[in-house]
Amino acid sequence: MNQISKMAQYKIDLEESEEIVFEEYPALLTTKRLLVFSKKANTNSPVHDFNLKDLYSCQIENGGEISRMSSGLSMLLLGTFFWGVEILFHYLISIPEILDLLIFVIGGVVFMYGLWQVVKSLTRKKPHTMVVFEDPVKGGEIVLSYPGIDNEDAALLVKNFDRLGRNY
Repeated sequence: MNQISKMAQYKIDLEESEEIVFEEYPALLTTKRLLVFSKKANTNSPVHDFNLKDLYSCQIENGGEISRMSSGLSMLLLGTFFWGVEILFHYLISIPEILDLLIFVIGGVVFMYGLWQVVKSLTRKKPHTMVVFEDPVKGGEIVLSYPGIDNEDAALLVKNFDRLGRNY
């Protein structure tokens, strides 16, 4: 389901002098209000409504981590390669035991680092951009999340909010 289509299910009553400035899920910014939509919303869920006069400021923060799956798999293969070389050297060529142990340990460290990267990539929080508004009236913060690092929609929301904030 397209995320923008979620906004169409809400009945938004605009005042006479109010115009929509920014509209991208999960936020709708008008000349007087910030409307926030819930991800778990159904057709009967209310919209969170914040008056722009009550909001102090907003800032953009990037969160999450990029995937390191490819580098992790490469490290797993490299560690396995070191272990294979160590086995070949151990049985085919007589090498000093300290060198044999060193190759084994290097292979193990590289393998474990690769395994850690793969597990971390599978359990990571995906990259996202958060727009954080301070709400002094209700206390706390209003946090909107957009997918990807340095999301253009989040930057546009902040730009429009700052432009409208100068009018108050």
